[in-house]
Amino acid sequence: MQATARVLETKITHDGKFMAELQFNRKMPKVGELIKCKWGRVRSLKQNSIYWLLLSWYIEEGGMQDMGYMTKEDIHEAMKGRFLMKMETDKNGIKYYKECSTTELTVDEFMEYIDKVEKTIQEYCNISAAGFWQEYGQRNG
Repeated sequence: MQATARVLETKITHDGKFMAELQFNRKMPKVGELIKCKWGRVRSLKQNSIYWLLLSWYIEEGGMQDMGYMTKEDIHEAMKGRFLMKMETDKNGIKYYKECSTTELTVDEFMEYIDKVEKTIQEYCNISAAGFWQEYGQRNG
């Protein structure tokens, strides 16, 4: 189960425990249930724009069409499948893989994701993104 919660109040108790009062947007966890928390700004629109420009560059300038990737969406789906899968467990204890979205990543996580995409394409396709970053820097620097 995944839900979004707003932090209403935080405090440190007399015995040094961190406490937070949360307001959930959907179903809430049971008392005593462990939950994972992640916070921070979600990836920015500028980051997302640069990411899609990079994928377009891989198709148009990097030669990935010759490797069977016809669109930037093809690259995106392949990289999401490689880096954005996480193991989930349903209420019956059955484990399964869930593919996440880049919209769920924080700014730092999205930067790491882009770095992983670049390194993977460099390693497996022998295409360096240096040309993209040089072009992008000249247009936007």
